[in-house]
Amino acid sequence: MSCSKNVLTVSILICCCRAFSAVAMEVALSQYDEYSYYNVSAFLSYYEDQSDSETIESIVTKTQWTKNTTGKVLNFGFVKYPVWIRFPANVQHDDAQQWHLVIPYPLLQHADVYLISDNSGDILWNSDLQKAFHDPRSLRSHHINFALPDINKENLSFYLKVKSNTSLQVPLEIWARDYLIMQQNVETLLWGLYFGIIFALVFYNSFLFVSMRDQTYAYYVFTRIRLLL
Repeated sequence: MSCSKNVLTVSILICCCRAFSAVAMEVALSQYDEYSYYNVSAFLSYYEDQSDSETIESIVTKTQWTKNTTGKVLNFGFVKYPVWIRFPANVQHDDAQQWHLVIPYPLLQHADVYLISDNSGDILWNSDLQKAFHDPRSLRSHHINFALPDINKENLSFYLKVKSNTSLQVPLEIWARDYLIMQQNVETLLWGLYFGIIFALVFYNSFLFVSMRDQTYAYYVFTRIRLLL
């Protein structure tokens, strides 16, 4: 009976935590979507570089681009070759706001980003994961993010070269800096809540084990500690 109650308590706490996470994220999206959040998946085109020989100079001349007509997150599965992605940079915003190109997929291992002038074909800006990591304008987050320069000067296009040994998924979004910070704070709060609940259960079951000398509670403590690892 005690075992069933303990399991039921854990299940309820986990469900509440997940529900709180969903509600918090939904509120954040509805509040900032109009001004601070852009999902660009519907505007993407991609080119699969199966020979792994294309450069930024050659890729801008290619005409065999495939449009992402579904508007969903690009998912190429387990491929060994790089994929090039492009989309127009037609985001209008307040010049005082800092914007970030965000790839909320931390398993991505390689990403080069280029900002190209549609008029002249010049490379106006480029970055990669290493540069973004050392860029003081980028935020330290598990979301891959590139702090963008001013993109209101002329017609521009983004080009990305992505590659990964894991499943190659590329969710591309543009977030305002305030939105990125808010999402990071919300996720930190939720993780803190999750680990706080686990620690509380560890101490609670440890107290019961010491008080009642029931080895069942020692098992509970062991399983909760494994959740923290």
